[in-house]
Amino acid sequence: MATYSEDLLRLAETVPNPIPHGMRRSSMLNPLCGDKCEIALDTEGNTVREVYWIAEGCAILRASTAHLAKTLKGKTLEDIKKIQRDFVASFGTGATHMEHPLSAVYAIPARYKCALLPWQALENFLRDLQR
Repeated sequence: MATYSEDLLRLAETVPNPIPHGMRRSSMLNPLCGDKCEIALDTEGNTVREVYWIAEGCAILRASTAHLAKTLKGKTLEDIKKIQRDFVASFGTGATHMEHPLSAVYAIPARYKCALLPWQALENFLRDLQR
């Protein structure tokens, strides 16, 4: 499977859902390549009502951020913690890969950071919620 599969490219073209001013957010930056993303979750009770996001950088980063947003909407915070852990773990050494629109990235370890950046921002966001 090619790195830039049709699914990945289609997802990378998803229009971001900008974060409203004053909303709690989490940002990540890869200073080596300039990729950056921000995410914010709007919750009602324990359920994510809306995922706001901005991603600037390569197609893999943009696709991964859009995938994160589509995957999390409507899920509970507990479900999201598991989804986040499983996604990140799937890029680990010897890990079982998951089937998703970014599956082609598994073949290119040098691009893992691009796919993981928004998921690391999510981890930080969830950690900050607990404070």
